[in-house]
Amino acid sequence: MFDSEKFNGFVKKELDDLLFSDIWNYWIFNESDLHSAAYFYIREYFSRRDSQNADSIFVRCEPVMDDYTKPDIVVFKKYNPIYIIELKMFQKTETLKEDMIEKDLDKLKAYISRYPSIKWGFLIAVYDSEAMWKPSSHKLKKSGYEKISVSSINLRRKEDSERRRNNYDEWRRQFDKYLEKHF
Repeated sequence: MFDSEKFNGFVKKELDDLLFSDIWNYWIFNESDLHSAAYFYIREYFSRRDSQNADSIFVRCEPVMDDYTKPDIVVFKKYNPIYIIELKMFQKTETLKEDMIEKDLDKLKAYISRYPSIKWGFLIAVYDSEAMWKPSSHKLKKSGYEKISVSSINLRRKEDSERRRNNYDEWRRQFDKYLEKHF
């Protein structure tokens, strides 16, 4: 039997660590890379942990929904969407556009109300800033985002302690150099 609580825990606790590791190791540079990596890890999660139901779980990157919109990642059980994930990556330092995040939250909220089969929506925002950002659960509920979880990955500071990451300056120089040469 499919365990939705375990998947919620995976997205909230493990997926952002895996994505951070890929960014820190220069595998992810933009939002498209972020989508690809998240898609890979989610598929791997279901093939490892839910092999009994693997043939009924489908993970899709940017599927076209009934209303012709394309969420970033959708997990389907047979034909019905059960999870929806939006990803945002702000490459430039000190850039976090809350209006873009709010737009994605509204999009998730609309999907959840349109598709009763969706158990949960997730938003993962990647940014690089001295300031920490994450909306509170209370604020999300107050805004009508009850079935949405927001995770943030600050490339400069650790989420739990807010301490600056070791070797951040060196990492950022190299990251920017790769961006300049590859994009």
